[in-house]
Amino acid sequence: PAGEYILNSSCDSSGTWNLFGTEKILSIYSGDVFFQKDAKPIKIGEGEESTGNNITIPLSKLHSISGSLLNVSGHTINAGEIALYTMPDNSKIAHAQVEPENLSFHLDFVPEGHYILRVTNARDVTRQTIQPLPGSTNPPIYVETTIQEYGPYESSFEVVGDMTTVSLTIPPKAK
Repeated sequence: PAGEYILNSSCDSSGTWNLFGTEKILSIYSGDVFFQKDAKPIKIGEGEESTGNNITIPLSKLHSISGSLLNVSGHTINAGEIALYTMPDNSKIAHAQVEPENLSFHLDFVPEGHYILRVTNARDVTRQTIQPLPGSTNPPIYVETTIQEYGPYESSFEVVGDMTTVSLTIPPKAK
């Protein structure tokens, strides 16, 4: 039908590009932009066809963010979830967890822009791996014990380039 259309492609949480997927994290719209509000509509008249409408991914405008969660005394927190939300519509654009191996978080493919950064479920934990009995096909069991919980954290956050040493000071949990 005649009208204005916006093309959209999205990347799901596993990093696979798709046109109609669910659990999309990163989208790109006609006009080679990352947010629907900035999309360039394609106008089609009655009985017309439109071909050659390509989407180009501007990789120079996608960035990586990595860093650590710290408590107020500077101790590195070893567990928690980090997410970026768009303003003002509050859509999640990226999320990560603190990686146990290096006590840091990594957000990849983040478009330039202004966001709200939220940290939830920040905590210090011990982790234990329980191996299955010899000959068993069961996977190992991972047991996590919480030692200290921290409060939520929220802040405005601007992405203009790669950021590799972000340190976020997380407040103590309210009593």
